[in-house]
Amino acid sequence: MLFPHLKSASVRITPVRTGDGPRAYDLLLHAGVGAPPTLDAFLAQFGRGGKAQFIAETADGDPVAFVSLRDRDTAARRVHLDVHLDVAHAGTGAGAEIAMLGVNYAFAMWDLKKVCYEATSAEFDALGLTGEQAKLFCEEALLRDHVYQQGRFWDLHVHSVDRDTWERTGVTLSSFPEQETR
Repeated sequence: MLFPHLKSASVRITPVRTGDGPRAYDLLLHAGVGAPPTLDAFLAQFGRGGKAQFIAETADGDPVAFVSLRDRDTAARRVHLDVHLDVAHAGTGAGAEIAMLGVNYAFAMWDLKKVCYEATSAEFDALGLTGEQAKLFCEEALLRDHVYQQGRFWDLHVHSVDRDTWERTGVTLSSFPEQETR
């Protein structure tokens, strides 16, 4: 049985609260997201629509990413994971741990067949997935010149992690610290 871990040895994801909208928006801006909505438009929809949204922080409280599980389709049994990683933390491995926490949370909370992740190659590389972690993300599609951001067109890679693979070879739960008792 999967447990919805919210932290690893070096990062934690915390469910957003009503007042976290400006922090989440700031993380979107620092993630280099092509054209985020205006702050007012973002705040108007923030935390709505049955999404699971998180602020990811390092162990010392430094915010590093805005994470969202969105567009859950109960018939198709899938959800989309977004990890908007602050570019200052690209390639540090924090993104990989955050992505693993997001995937694990989704499978632990919902009866899903797969978790999808769409990203440009630069965004995917910024996560810093290595070895077995990278193998978990199967590339399902490539949409050429699909995303326009930072003044150019980027290919969009559609990846997924399926439940069977996650349960069989996913991140070992022992790599997560014991849950704190309160």
